[in-house]
Amino acid sequence: MLLIGDTEAVGDSTDILQRLQKLAGRTFHGTTDPKLAGEANLWEEFADTSLSGFLVSARWADERNWARFRDTAFSSLPGPLRRLIGGRLRKRIVKGLVARDVWRAGPEVCWRRFQELLDSLEARAPEEGFWLGTFSAADIALFSQLFSLRQDLTPWQRDQVAARPRLTRYLDRVDAATRGPHTASEAQPRTPVT
Repeated sequence: MLLIGDTEAVGDSTDILQRLQKLAGRTFHGTTDPKLAGEANLWEEFADTSLSGFLVSARWADERNWARFRDTAFSSLPGPLRRLIGGRLRKRIVKGLVARDVWRAGPEVCWRRFQELLDSLEARAPEEGFWLGTFSAADIALFSQLFSLRQDLTPWQRDQVAARPRLTRYLDRVDAATRGPHTASEAQPRTPVT
């Protein structure tokens, strides 16, 4: 959620990106080329809909990760409350994943589809530079979802991303480009957003 002033709230990541670009008076891909802008928007929407479903599934639905994620996300709560509140929220979120057709067929199908999607991204990932040649909203969107899957909270998913070397090199380039004046090796490790 992005709050602009006292009255305007923008909730969807695609809408947030478009609103920020409008406020800045420029695009994040530094061009007025409508083809590049359109493709960047398509990749942003893909990350926001398809990849995010796998991220939410990895944290909330995958039994291998649930206790670790719950204990991290609700660490400020006492253990019994953590389990109670976390469990109730989890039921709602998994129900939403089923409705989105991410978790409907169960974990085996979900993670097979995840691996197939990673294979497609591996084949498409640029060997050099960024997703569309120049840095764009596509890079921000893809990186945010895939970086979140590279964390210790979701070790199986982290290992699946790491098994795709071309995709991993691409993510490392985006990571280095978005860290600011420090190189990736000098920077402190990023922590996942829960």
